[in-house]
Amino acid sequence: MGEQPLFTCKAHVFQLEPEMKKSWIPLSTTAVNVQIFHDPIKNIYRIVSVEGTKALINSIVTPRMTFTKTSQKFGQWIDFKLNLVYGLGFANDIELNRFVDKFKEIKEMTRSTATILRPHERSNSCEITNFNRHVLNDSNDSNDVQLKIENEKLRAALTQTTQNTRKIEDEMHILKTNNMRLTAALQETQNSMEIWKKELQFYKDECGRLKNLNSSNSSRNDSDQVSSSTNFISPINQSTGQSNLRLKYELLQLTDNFDRKFAELLEIREQLRKIINEVT
Repeated sequence: MGEQPLFTCKAHVFQLEPEMKKSWIPLSTTAVNVQIFHDPIKNIYRIVSVEGTKALINSIVTPRMTFTKTSQKFGQWIDFKLNLVYGLGFANDIELNRFVDKFKEIKEMTRSTATILRPHERSNSCEITNFNRHVLNDSNDSNDVQLKIENEKLRAALTQTTQNTRKIEDEMHILKTNNMRLTAALQETQNSMEIWKKELQFYKDECGRLKNLNSSNSSRNDSDQVSSSTNFISPINQSTGQSNLRLKYELLQLTDNFDRKFAELLEIREQLRKIINEVT
């Protein structure tokens, strides 16, 4: 009576690199059958996996073996007789837990049938323990290196995030400052516009007054032409001449004031353009 299959599952098969024991070597190209067989004659249990004609795993389960879960989908065990570390990658944690439960069950079966160790078996046991300690130490060293790498990545990401935050804060401060300047400039322009409206109305009223005054002077000039024909300058003519001079002076002053206000308007418009360019 030959070996009997007790359990079958699918998993990716790996083997820890024998020399340095720091990296996993994939033995299968895809998920393959991983089976547990029982030989009732020899009363031994074997974990077997074959891909095509290539034997990937041929590991006899012993009471000292332990299957260790290293992640939600990956687990490993040490074959002390072959001095090899095997790893299995499952599709999900359910398949992994099924294998773990079966492994424990088989291990208990081998423990119940184990005999008292002979002297040479005690020596092998010491060697196996030393090998197990060596593999675990190497595994811890590998985990420490990986942890340092992850910490460096996290530190770099944190530094970049801090720099980006400072850059955003600086940009927000510039935008806030420009917004305050633009608001102040618009407020100043609005106040100036109110003043200009009043001054413009004043200019209109003043122009109307001067226009009426000019019409009045023209009428007086027409009425005084007879007097001027006698080559006699009357006091009325002298008063009319003074009024015309005053009218001319006020018109010139009005023009100068308007030109000055217009220049101020152009200057403020240029300042607004500069602020708008800085904001954009």
